[in-house]
Amino acid sequence: MQLAALKRWHWIVIAIAVGLIVPAVRQAFNDDLSGDYVSGFGFILTDQDRFETALAQEYQGRRLFKDITVYPRWVEDGHHGKKLVHVVAGKYWSGREEMIDGKPQAIWRQTCFLAPVPYRPATDLGQFNHAGADYAKQFAAAGAKPTVLDFLGTMHAACGVTYTYAWWDAHPMVTGLGGSLLLIGVIWPTIVNLLAFGTLTRPPEAKALSLWGVKAPPKRQQQAPAQSYARTNVDDELEAAMRGDAVTEKESGGGSTARPLSAGPLDPAAALANGDSKEFGADKDDFYPTERHAPAPRPHP
Repeated sequence: MQLAALKRWHWIVIAIAVGLIVPAVRQAFNDDLSGDYVSGFGFILTDQDRFETALAQEYQGRRLFKDITVYPRWVEDGHHGKKLVHVVAGKYWSGREEMIDGKPQAIWRQTCFLAPVPYRPATDLGQFNHAGADYAKQFAAAGAKPTVLDFLGTMHAACGVTYTYAWWDAHPMVTGLGGSLLLIGVIWPTIVNLLAFGTLTRPPEAKALSLWGVKAPPKRQQQAPAQSYARTNVDDELEAAMRGDAVTEKESGGGSTARPLSAGPLDPAAALANGDSKEFGADKDDFYPTERHAPAPRPHP
């Protein structure tokens, strides 16, 4: 099937199906955050003190924990229910250099930290205070159930920590369906129309005639037209010629006299009366029979 044959409403139906199926499949695999390594997020850092210290410390102008993105996840709470956690994913260096090609180097690896809700900092935020800024009070203003997002916001103000919140992952069904409708239901058919028709929309199509309410006419019995055939004198003469009889005036219905047939059987002897008899035959290599000639007489010695 050609893509241009699909109308926009076809693409919208496909977009809805994709927007519902893909997030459901992703959620089925997102619940498992156990083990030392989590697919898509890297190694799990379980020490909260090391996580918070790595956020504030730098090595040659780079944070020990950098390129941070926070993902909301609903996981099993151990009581047949769900609980919210935040996966803080980024690149982490433990502070120990590794020997690569004979040289010590700092290697940042994909790492994540699972932050519970509510989140209680292990670091004394008061150590970052300066004139006119009390970060401990700033974090306390987040309420009774602060999250790691509130902590990262305070660290951003205190130490310049940068991070990104994966808002599109907070409501996967809504964002997945909306993104699918935009890409597959709006942008993609517009591109197909531009390539196939040279316009943003499909050209109008001729409307087919509606047969609603149309009734078939009643069937009529059609009789074959009678064919009349008038017998003529020529017919009588032809039949008489075939029988070898003469057509009389009475039979023909006209005023002409009887005309006997003069044709008779061919006489083979008469056909050869004025000519010499000839003999025909075919040799082995002849394609068709040819006339045979008597051999010429040989002279006597």
